[in-house]
Order: sequence, then C-alpha cells, then structure tokens
Amino acid sequence: KILQFISEHFPEKMDNLIAEIDSQSNKYPEFKCKNLAIIFVYQNNFKRLIDLIDETKDLELLLHNDKIIWVEDETKARELYLLTTNEYLENYFGEPAQIFIQSVITHLFQKGHRDFAINLKKILLKNFPG
Repeated sequence: KILQFISEHFPEKMDNLIAEIDSQSNKYPEFKCKNLAIIFVYQNNFKRLIDLIDETKDLELLLHNDKIIWVEDETKARELYLLTTNEYLENYFGEPAQIFIQSVITHLFQKGHRDFAINLKKILLKNFPG
C-alpha cells in the first residue's frame, strides 16, 4: 500500500526508491529482487519485471509473478521457465530439487499450461537424466 501511494502521489520519488534498492543490492540481493519486482508490478512496468527475472534467473520470483508474464508475453513466459528451471537444476540437485521442480510442473498444470508443462518436463528429463 505504501508503494502504491508513493507511485500514485509522488511518481518522481519511485526512481529514487529504485536507485536506493539497487544500491543495497550487494548487501541484500534477495531484498533487491523481491522489492524491485513489487515496484515494477505497482508501476505496471511489466517489461522491467520480465527483464529482472531474466537477469536474475530467479525461479521463485517467476512463479510469484507468472500470471502477469503469461498475459504480457506468453513466449517470454515459456522462455523464462526453460531458463530458470535449467538454471535451478544446474545449481541444486537431489530429492529437494526434484520436489521443487515437480511443484513447478504442477503449478503450470494448475494454471492451465498443461501442454507446456508436459514439454518442460520432457526437456528437463532430457537435460538432467536420472
């Protein structure tokens, strides 16, 4: 609500807020991503939101904001899911990673992206067998 108020009544201050969040990114990278994403959503600046997820390859951030991205650019949503799930599995492995990726696939099914979920699963199994 605070961000919405600032955005509506003091739009010039949003650039300062974004710059301040950026300056804190070395100390608190998770803080930067999540808060910038919130700001971009309030600003209806979905291109910057997509660019942020593309840059950070943050799968959780994608999951949280994918409804917007599917509407804004379906092709980019697919690309981001391929990128972030591959990136995730390159860095994490074992049963916890498998469970998380299965929850991503389930999420896609539940959101009506059945065909894409099936294809994504096939690609991931090919890229990360066994």
